[in-house]
Amino acid sequence: MVRKREGFRLSLDARTGCYLVRFTHNGRAYKFSTRERDLGRATTAAVRIFTEVVNGTQAAARTQSDREQFSPAVSAPSTGATALGSLIPLDELFARWLENIELALDPTTVAVYKGYARARFIKFFGSLNGVTAASVDNYVRTRLRRVKRTSVKKELSALRGFVAWCQSQGYLVDAPRISSPPRTALGVEFQGGRRRKVRVELTEHEVDLVLAQLPKRTRGGLAARAFFTTMIETTLRRETLFCISVPGDYAKGRGTLKIREEADKARFAREVPLSGRAREALDSVCPEQGPIFRRANYRNALYAAAKAAGLSEERSKHLSYHDFRHAALTHMASDTTDLAGMAFLAGHKHITTTALYVHSSQKAAERALEARERRRS
Repeated sequence: MVRKREGFRLSLDARTGCYLVRFTHNGRAYKFSTRERDLGRATTAAVRIFTEVVNGTQAAARTQSDREQFSPAVSAPSTGATALGSLIPLDELFARWLENIELALDPTTVAVYKGYARARFIKFFGSLNGVTAASVDNYVRTRLRRVKRTSVKKELSALRGFVAWCQSQGYLVDAPRISSPPRTALGVEFQGGRRRKVRVELTEHEVDLVLAQLPKRTRGGLAARAFFTTMIETTLRRETLFCISVPGDYAKGRGTLKIREEADKARFAREVPLSGRAREALDSVCPEQGPIFRRANYRNALYAAAKAAGLSEERSKHLSYHDFRHAALTHMASDTTDLAGMAFLAGHKHITTTALYVHSSQKAAERALEARERRRS
């Protein structure tokens, strides 16, 4: 009578001796093992399984062929996916996770995570039960044969976020251990697909030459010189600059620039000080109201300016927005050891991220020797 009211029925699996729970929801048939041989405990387990499906998986109801592919008739192990997590296919779980995080992370980051899920995780792991500590270690070894260690670390960061969310939502009993590759594991350069980004290192003199060659306004009306001058002076990201508006974030003559939470990749709301050069650049294009910089592609102007400044064809065509930001932080690191201040300007919540921009160089070596000579004298 209880089974009829709840909408499911129990039957004995002659192969395992455990009771199976069967029911239909939204026109689809389901079958799970309760992993119980006692009728009373099997009924309790059946109620739980039925409730999980009805309350949380209407959008993920599967056909019989889908169920056979993802093996829902066998209940999940106590340390892996729950019955609910075993039922929902991995692509659906990733879609739910991405929808959950899209308001908390930068759209570019969400797009990268979506690419990881489609091209890597779903194909490799197959189902949520396939995401284990052992399979993750195997994933790391497989990827290190194709890409560098830094790329694998980025992929694992996304995977950690996903499994933590699955555990918080009740899809996983315990999140598996996901360890980064050891420092001795270097990986290999990626050999296929699109050409890898070529980093262009700029000296301070080269930056000044490129800025001088940038037009104040392009034919399309883009304030190219002010845009890249502001970037090199503030170290701000391209997307952040696109979001700066008047009067909320800046007004002519103001000594600081307000960075709103939604305008920053790391969601780091702050008010950054401006150099005289940055204020001059902003004031030269500051409107009465609205965005200061139009969201558009400034790369053509940057390429032409780099060529006119004397950079080689190879360096000019690879010069990017991030190379300017990278140059700004690298040059600043040559003048100061205040990583906390640099991190605040750049929008890094962790100083360890800022430290990546501190490179060894001949100029730094000369300063170190000069400091030692001064102490000796």
